[in-house]
Amino acid sequence: MNEILICALRKANNKKTVEDLFNRFEIKDIDEKISYLTRVMRVDEISYSKKKLKFKYEDKYKITLALFLRGEWRVMYGLYESLGI
Repeated sequence: MNEILICALRKANNKKTVEDLFNRFEIKDIDEKISYLTRVMRVDEISYSKKKLKFKYEDKYKITLALFLRGEWRVMYGLYESLGI
């Protein structure tokens, strides 16, 4: 994974910026985009549905991006940083 992209994504706060970063770093694969976003949010796994519906990869990316943009992960990220984790 590209650490420069990860650092840039941490500062991104809207869809256009995220998409621009992925384009600049030539990240086209949906799974790779999801991997970057989950890495930045420091989550191991995202539960996409309690009913285990089958989502398309594009839908999983949209859900992951929406969670990323909501920003709750930033609180925990700040805590991890302050603890040196």
